[in-house]
Amino acid sequence: MYKKILAAGMAAFLVFGCFGCENSSYPLDPMAKDETYVMETVPAVLKETEYFRIQINSNPVEQADGRFPFFIGNPEENRKNLQVYICLASTGEEIYRSGVLEPGEREVYGKITKQLPSGDHEAAAAFVFLDPEDETAAGSVETKIVLTVE
Repeated sequence: MYKKILAAGMAAFLVFGCFGCENSSYPLDPMAKDETYVMETVPAVLKETEYFRIQINSNPVEQADGRFPFFIGNPEENRKNLQVYICLASTGEEIYRSGVLEPGEREVYGKITKQLPSGDHEAAAAFVFLDPEDETAAGSVETKIVLTVE
């Protein structure tokens, strides 16, 4: 099931290209003002929507021991568990999977499953939020990161 979620996320990543590009066709939310939401303008039905916060190092550099400082965190504000999948943007290949993190837990370092050549490697980090009772997927979000190998 997670592979289907990850595959859908990677497909969206490849279709939409870069995140936050000025020429992107992804529309900005009209309720966002100065990168924050003004709650008075948010319709009541959306105020009940569950939001997720994510934490990750957007440009981890490989350490001498082969680990990357991912600094993955599941902030305490989240009410769901979290598992993070990192895939290379060029191939979609999964190269890292975090453990399941409960709200408030962190995973600082991780070792990828593939040896990468020196340089910068674009990747997608897919955050899959899991229901704590039965571990079913409750939502997901994806962000671009760049892995640096020196």
